[in-house]
Amino acid sequence: MRLLAALPERYRAVLAIPPFRRFALGAIISSVGDGMSSVAVAWLALEIAAPGREGLAVGLALGAFTLPAAIAGTVFGAQANRLGARRLILLGSATRGGFLAVVPVLAWTGALTLPVYIALLVGSSLFYTWGIAGRTAMVAGVVDEPLRMPANSLLLGQSQLAMIVGPGAAGLLVHLVDAATVLALDALTFAGLFLIALTLPNPSVHGGTAAAVEHVRLWRTVDARLLGLLGVTLTFYLLYGPFEVALPVHVTDNLAGDALLYGVLLSCFGVGALVGNIAAGALPRLEPWPMSLVIVVAWGVAVLVIGLTSVPAVALVAVTLGGLIYGPHPALITTVIQRGVPAAQLPRVSAAWASAVVIVTPVGNLIGGPLTARLGPSTALALSGAATVLLGLLGALWLAGGALRRARGRLRDAAAPPADDNSPPAAAGGSPRDRDLGS
Repeated sequence: MRLLAALPERYRAVLAIPPFRRFALGAIISSVGDGMSSVAVAWLALEIAAPGREGLAVGLALGAFTLPAAIAGTVFGAQANRLGARRLILLGSATRGGFLAVVPVLAWTGALTLPVYIALLVGSSLFYTWGIAGRTAMVAGVVDEPLRMPANSLLLGQSQLAMIVGPGAAGLLVHLVDAATVLALDALTFAGLFLIALTLPNPSVHGGTAAAVEHVRLWRTVDARLLGLLGVTLTFYLLYGPFEVALPVHVTDNLAGDALLYGVLLSCFGVGALVGNIAAGALPRLEPWPMSLVIVVAWGVAVLVIGLTSVPAVALVAVTLGGLIYGPHPALITTVIQRGVPAAQLPRVSAAWASAVVIVTPVGNLIGGPLTARLGPSTALALSGAATVLLGLLGALWLAGGALRRARGRLRDAAAPPADDNSPPAAAGGSPRDRDLGS
């Protein structure tokens, strides 16, 4: 109770909602498992890869862990509204945990090969986007709009806390036991989420049972400024993909480390991300466009430093600062989607967005695999960081150009003859939705 009383008022208000409290408990349990798998999935691929093919094996494993989710979300996304938030969470956690549970059994019996491993990772990811859509819709269904930013920040903060505990614990367990044991524990955490989800409500979504609409057509109904922000975000995640692949190889080749150092690096990222996210969630308002571009540029600089150093301490500092900068980004984007999309369309738009997100990162993984194998992990990281910085700078130029065009438009309007008294008054400063999107 003392810990709850110490939280900012907006977080206390969110935690006063009973369904949200239960959901948050299940989410943090599974997030700890995901934090552990962030080390174990890549490291198990390194262990079973043929000599000289480590980068390709890591790229394939990370891609298989997420890419099929995008395909399933695209093909079956129209069914998301029919299931409701709780059933989406149940399906996502059952498939994730069930397929992962098979991996350690095969590894311990000596029957796990790389193709079988990839196939099981594919199965574990099939309905991952539905689980994400269920979480987004659950928050929208049980939390009123003014409290959704702190609710999303709290959930993200929990996952970032798990990214502090999970990777470090996983690195230690891999060092002491093996990566397969870590994946067994991950499967158990999703069993916990499944059991808790059984106690949650299933928020209904009106108007969501209409005939299926293609995702491209669905996105045409979304505000153009929101689409621009999401486009920059997708490119950002695409450029993050090579970082995920190159980092574990960089640890072994250039930092003279093992799974323990890799886990500590990811935990340091989690520490920074948790602090940055909680600090941002306590603020009354953040403008999405400027904040997003600052995050993109600063993260790119951090990746450049990590790639160019061979000193573990420098890499640890850089990845911690990178996490601090990156921390608010996912909650910021989730809140913008919840704010800018009508409630009746939110689960399907969320599923479509989750599908888009989970397809670009594994595509980046698949690019990062051969890039790391051919050029080496240090060069792959440097290229990823430099391209990310360039993306942020181009986005800033585009944003400045839009602001200049709007300023010229206001000057023209001010110089125009006065409107007729019978004409409807113009809305000052744009619509509330325009301002919400940081235009």
